Amino acid sequence: MKIIDEAIKLGACSKVKNIDNLKKAVSLFFSPQGREFCIDNNYPSLDVFRSFGDLSKYNVFVDKKVSIINKDVALVNSHGELKFTEGYHFVILMHGATATIEVNEIATVTVEGEGGNICREK
Repeated sequence: MKIIDEAIKLGACSKVKNIDNLKKAVSLFFSPQGREFCIDNNYPSLDVFRSFGDLSKYNVFVDKKVSIINKDVALVNSHGELKFTEGYHFVILMHGATATIEVNEIATVTVEGEGGNICREK
């Protein structure tokens, strides 16, 4: 996959060579090392994300406005109204994405990337 070849050129570990489909690539994107690599390298580009078409079945939203409850999510040039009522979740924000995040007392959320507006439920 071209995206994997480009990631290796940017310094991704050689284990990514085993990625041979989009589902595996997205799974790697959501891993701790994958999130760190992609955010640190601003990779993939917005154009590459757009070239994949609709990624919403993988909880990756490109050029959309979404409302999500209790799911790990990646927003790419998108805005999310996100609510977390339980469990541990993470949010990835890339390429100008924004999020308004509501978190109650028994949920934990990690936001990585370009920032967000977080409010805590009373």
